[in-house]
Amino acid sequence: MSIPRLRLTDTVLLLVDFQPRVLAPMAEGRSAVLAARTLAEACCVLGVDVIATEQVPEKFGNTVPDLSDYAGETFAKSRFSAWTPEVARAVGRRSLLVAGVEAHVCVLQTVLDARAEDRDVFLATDAITAGDMTQIAPALRRMVAAGAVETGVVSALYELMADANRAHFRDVLKLVKRLLAAG
Repeated sequence: MSIPRLRLTDTVLLLVDFQPRVLAPMAEGRSAVLAARTLAEACCVLGVDVIATEQVPEKFGNTVPDLSDYAGETFAKSRFSAWTPEVARAVGRRSLLVAGVEAHVCVLQTVLDARAEDRDVFLATDAITAGDMTQIAPALRRMVAAGAVETGVVSALYELMADANRAHFRDVLKLVKRLLAAG
């Protein structure tokens, strides 16, 4: 039995729709952005590609500044699923680490579409939120039932690094400590 694992050489971080007007009604929006920023910043330090999507950016704005600086590529979309042919090509790798909003709409549909193409999908649950908090747990359950793997930002980063002797371990550790201090 193959067990999905996050590996530096086979993972892309996908930031789904972290836009000002999408985040505005989110009770936990700020903490999700902070968790996603830690993840994105650490991924850049570790050499993991970061991709962002924006739902109808002319209406909802562009990716928030806390995250836009870390995205190598950003894709506009009107579909709820961020798993467009362009994003699938940009990901290129097998494993997808996902953070985003809203859990039960764009994140859910993205994950279902990526799983339908047999991608390994990991959910950074502390970097996923929704305006209606009651929608998050059912969405996560559905994604897990489809084969996605729940993880947290800190766990995902340690799994990506795999070894305390890895280059940049101390840099990532500082980011993790900053996140934990803010929480």
